[in-house]
Amino acid sequence: MNVLRTPTDRRAPIALETDILVVGGGAAGVAAAVTAARQGLRVVLLERYGFCGGGAVAGLSGTICGMYEASNDPNARPNQIVHGFLDEFVQHLSDRGGLTPPVRYGKTFTRVHDPLAWRETADLLLRDAGVQVLLHTVVTEALVEGSERIDGIVAYTKEGPLSVRARVTIDASGDADVVAMAGLPTFVGQDGRVQNPTMIFRLGGVDVEKFLSAYGPDSIMGPEVLLFNDFERGAVFGAVWRSGLGTLRRRPLIGAPPTLKRLFIHPP
Repeated sequence: MNVLRTPTDRRAPIALETDILVVGGGAAGVAAAVTAARQGLRVVLLERYGFCGGGAVAGLSGTICGMYEASNDPNARPNQIVHGFLDEFVQHLSDRGGLTPPVRYGKTFTRVHDPLAWRETADLLLRDAGVQVLLHTVVTEALVEGSERIDGIVAYTKEGPLSVRARVTIDASGDADVVAMAGLPTFVGQDGRVQNPTMIFRLGGVDVEKFLSAYGPDSIMGPEVLLFNDFERGAVFGAVWRSGLGTLRRRPLIGAPPTLKRLFIHPP
């Protein structure tokens, strides 16, 4: 005999009301939550992981980008053009020993951070600002008033179902999750074109002095270290290391233009 089973969560729903609801505890969400709370507003921040940081921590992005002016002058010094909350966050990271000085990144500069120091800095600022942070919380529905205004969200937490109603809802999910759930207009990239994803990894035991001597201070590798992906042709080219650090070819140079092939050293 087949018995119809209805999905059930018998835990009592949790209901919250707040002035500002921030969905997502990445860089944008932390900045929005802290600065709003400092204006005397009640702020609730929801984060799906067990810690804040988003791509900077869970994704190990490792850098704080967009701080400095871009210049075609190869001898230009770092010129910071973004300030505000960023300055405070950067200072806390530096005080924890979790941030490098500016590192050249092509035409501009970036700063490399320790993901754990980033997380601890976010926790400190959120706590001191009085933000109510709910971790392990996944938004499942948007509460929409009429067809235009987001009135809050419904979420799943480790303590049971949750509903939050807010005067203002900030979607800092990174993917416009709440906006999409509400059926409001969204777009992807520039005419559908997006930046390619980056595979982040960390290395230990690196002879940094030898590496910088071989490749210079620019963190964007030149032709000496090349990773070329040509998705339009369906050809994938691997990485080749030169300058006495060894030679490696991971993929065949199928369909590579002659100029590209000259950049590779074929193994014997």
